[in-house]
This record gives sequence, structure tokens and C-alpha cells, in this order.
Amino acid sequence: MRHAAIFVSEDHAAPPGKNPIWIANTPLTFGHAGAMMDERILADIARRIRGEEAFSKSPFAKLP
Repeated sequence: MRHAAIFVSEDHAAPPGKNPIWIANTPLTFGHAGAMMDERILADIARRIRGEEAFSKSPFAKLP
């Protein structure tokens, strides 16, 4: 089975009318593809799952 690369544009990264949660890439890292290994993202997700206060706060900034 072949796997195709899937890219999510900023128009589809959040529900309509909402800004996506984003963080700047650190040097020498992959953007979207490296998100599953980014400790900042993983910590925010873990806190949300546990019902704790998330690190990221709404309203979220527009993409640069």
C-alpha cells in the first residue's frame, strides 16, 4: 500500500472562523511532520486530556 503525503493548509487547520493553535519551529526541525515529537505540543495535549489547564490560551494568534 502506498502512502501519500498529506499537507494541511492554514485554511483547513482549524474550524471555520477560528485561528489554529500554532508554535514557531525550532531551528533544524520539521514543521507539521515533527509535531508528534514536539514536547511543547505533547505537554499541551496531555494537560487537556487530563482535564488540566492547557498551556495554550484562546484567542489564538493569526498565522504569521
